[in-house]
Amino acid sequence: MVGMVSDDGKAAGLKAQAAHAVIKTRDLTKCFGALTAVRGLTLEVRHGEIFGLLGPNGAGKSTTLRLIAGLIQPTCGEVSVLGGCPDNDQIRRRIGMLSETIGLYRQLTVRENLVLFGRLYGLSERAIHKRLRELESLLELEDFVDTRVWRLSTGQRKRAALARTLLGDPEVLLLDEPWTGLDPVASRALRLHLVSLARRKGATVVICTHGLSEAAEICDRIGIICEGTLRVLGVPDDIVNSFSTGCRVLFEVGLQSTAIGAKLESLLDDIRFRSEESSHLKFEVNFDNEASLVKFIRECVYMGIEIYEVRRLRPNLEDLYMKVVGDAI
Repeated sequence: MVGMVSDDGKAAGLKAQAAHAVIKTRDLTKCFGALTAVRGLTLEVRHGEIFGLLGPNGAGKSTTLRLIAGLIQPTCGEVSVLGGCPDNDQIRRRIGMLSETIGLYRQLTVRENLVLFGRLYGLSERAIHKRLRELESLLELEDFVDTRVWRLSTGQRKRAALARTLLGDPEVLLLDEPWTGLDPVASRALRLHLVSLARRKGATVVICTHGLSEAAEICDRIGIICEGTLRVLGVPDDIVNSFSTGCRVLFEVGLQSTAIGAKLESLLDDIRFRSEESSHLKFEVNFDNEASLVKFIRECVYMGIEIYEVRRLRPNLEDLYMKVVGDAI
């Protein structure tokens, strides 16, 4: 693993939280025949932490969640949750998991499903109906709470599955792509709720996601996994800065002719065009150093390209992700 960053005390959300680890894995490995889906994963996730696990499709994210939840057994290595084995019934009751499958009975309504699962969680009837009202508001279930699951849209099923996951107020939440199928309002409401669960109640949250902006917004730490191996681990801002080399610059230039794009590409290969208007063109360029930036500006001036704006851009999680995943492919 590369890019390991010491993160003690760096994430603001962790400063007020207890330091003990709720989830621990050591040399965790899972093979499916000749395929190694997870390879030697050693990781600790703390009490009250929101941890984001990022990576491309097939990287091993969902398999890692299933190992932590005790749904599948590792080929070798160890995993513990809340101080015990995750396939223990008492431990499993304290874990809420949202997987790729919705985990609801298709012939029952959303309300009937939630009441049933509430009883399985050992909640009183009063507590079930109180939580149901809260979740109806949080996830906007009101319009379809009395509809049978098989009749729901994909997005509605995802919201119903999220309600089932959150119903028992679990101490550990394992969420696989929780934003998929949610509109922006519901997505933001869920993010705020997860932060509240972590900060106020000390819930430990692990999120597998392709949503880089959401992960950067709420995760105290992230890990990037590729080909079953954890490549990067740390606080988002810290690891982004540690991987940043050179500089990324936004240019706005005059669009004097249709050949302006070809002129720019003749100067540099690594140009990302962002927008084109009737008279202006915006694009990004990555430079290895300041000297390369100055040289590019001089060449633009020499070629008669009018430069209206030059703005240095801060490195972000997408830059880091593309570098790590690109280097691994």
